[in-house]
Amino acid sequence: MIVDDEKNLAELISDFCQLADFEAKIVTDSTQALQTALDWKPDIVTLDLEMPKMDGVEVLKQLQANETTRRIPVVVVSVVAQMALVNGFLEGAASVFEKPLRVKILVEKIQKLLTGKSNSAPLRVLS
Repeated sequence: MIVDDEKNLAELISDFCQLADFEAKIVTDSTQALQTALDWKPDIVTLDLEMPKMDGVEVLKQLQANETTRRIPVVVVSVVAQMALVNGFLEGAASVFEKPLRVKILVEKIQKLLTGKSNSAPLRVLS
């Protein structure tokens, strides 16, 4: 599931995920992210932090607080990723990428997370 209000970027991430044989669902309204995750039960979520209505930090908190969604890995993709990580706002995120983004590397990280081959190193911003 791709949660990002930038529709063009969300579609680009979706296209790359589909090329890697992943089904992708785009959510451009952050207030719909939790309900969509509950309904669709994604294996992984990519999440932008800067969105209208509700920011990605709040979406991450909601996903982590819900018994049904708390175990879904969340990969943060944002221009403010470094600042959010330094300020401790991303507890519970599986990985963090900063925009502009190399989508191929993001998809490789998603593959590793889904196959359990991702290491448990401390979070750091990837680009």
